[in-house]
Formats: sequence, structure tokens, C-alpha cells
Amino acid sequence: MQYTAIGASVNLASRLEGLNRELDTDILISESTYELVAGHVVADPLGPVRVRGFAEPMPVYEVKDLK
Repeated sequence: MQYTAIGASVNLASRLEGLNRELDTDILISESTYELVAGHVVADPLGPVRVRGFAEPMPVYEVKDLK
């Protein structure tokens, strides 16, 4: 069997993974993901970042640790 994931969320996750090299980070998450996990992780906001394939810069967070 083979599975494929498609859609804006999957595209964003892929783009954030690629930004790690550029921003010298290990784990980046979007604002919507941060809102879901804020009570469970320590994360630093990196401000609005241009993400390839998306029209507007978006807030991203670098996950530093688990709470």
C-alpha cells in the first residue's frame, strides 16, 4: 500500500522543515500548531517569516523543549 498526504497544511509543514537550515533551527512550527501545543512546549516566536508558496509572511515558532 502507498499513502499520500496533500493540502496546504502538508505544504506548510514541508516548507517549515526546509526553513530550519536557513534559520539555523531544529524544529519550527506554525502559529496554529503552537496554539494547540503551547501548554506542552517551550517555544520562541521568530516573528513573521516569508514561507515559499504562501503569499503573506507568517508567525513561526522554534520549539526549544517540552514542559
